[in-house]
Amino acid sequence: MYPHACIDSRAHFHYRKTDDLASDGGDWCLWLDRAEFLKLRQLEYVTAARALGFRWPRLMFRHILPNALAPVIVPITFGIAAAILLETTLGFLGIGAPDKTSWGRLLNEGKENLQMWWLIVFPGAAIFLTVLAYNLIGEGIQQATDPTLKASKH
Repeated sequence: MYPHACIDSRAHFHYRKTDDLASDGGDWCLWLDRAEFLKLRQLEYVTAARALGFRWPRLMFRHILPNALAPVIVPITFGIAAAILLETTLGFLGIGAPDKTSWGRLLNEGKENLQMWWLIVFPGAAIFLTVLAYNLIGEGIQQATDPTLKASKH
């Protein structure tokens, strides 16, 4: 299901407001984190810490949580970049919120009048740099926190 559209029980197709894009689908983050916790709970270092007598709060906050956050934070950064591109696309096509200014609407207005080149260049550069920044942040977090990438460097 696309984040900007939904189908109700009578198979009617509805468009959501673009303001709802950021709040759509937050449950996947909880499921992913829970699955990661259940996976990490079975690993040897947690079993060893439990054998040393550590209690569950210390196990969770000192051993499991730091290792469980990386697989959740990285998709969030890529999701932000995807939401920016989706909102920009909807604004460019004229489907976005009509009363709000967006980079997509500026690109659409610049397309109609090429004499105002700044309506194309600056929003396009801002979109490119913002999406690039979020993707680089996600890659950096993934490289800094993924133990398999650290092991392959040696």
